[in-house]
Amino acid sequence: MHSFPIVSTFCLVALLVSGYLRGIAQPALDTDGLNHLENVYWYALKSYCGTLDSSTNVVYVQKEAFVGSMWPTQYQNHAIQYLYEPKEYRKAIKKQGRAAIIVGIRPLQFQNGSFSVSVIPFGVSYSRRKLRFVNGGGWIVFFEYDPVKKGLVYQSSRWSSF
Repeated sequence: MHSFPIVSTFCLVALLVSGYLRGIAQPALDTDGLNHLENVYWYALKSYCGTLDSSTNVVYVQKEAFVGSMWPTQYQNHAIQYLYEPKEYRKAIKKQGRAAIIVGIRPLQFQNGSFSVSVIPFGVSYSRRKLRFVNGGGWIVFFEYDPVKKGLVYQSSRWSSF
């Protein structure tokens, strides 16, 4: 009869310590994709890569203004190739056949009290001298501001249709 309060107290302490340590282990991320690797954009791309199966060898990424030149060209089992101009898009499409998946990383947004970065896999084809982009959704990574760390920390992620 006396063991119940001890067991429940132990469980409560274990949960609190676990949550505290998880919060400590998370790095504070910034929004400077050009000069730091600990940024929300690279974090979102890594999170997206974690959703891919092993048959995806290359992840093609649109070169956005906040994509830094020091970003890695390899993550886990995936080569990452950054595409800067239409000629590079056409080369990627040719390597893949008739179309390629090219990922776009969208700027940080703040909506409904959460910060988020969307990683959008576009199906891209080339015909009649035009690149054609289609998509049905994307991987959204949510962050929250941590005043102690003075930065953004990972909150959650999910697939979403647009």
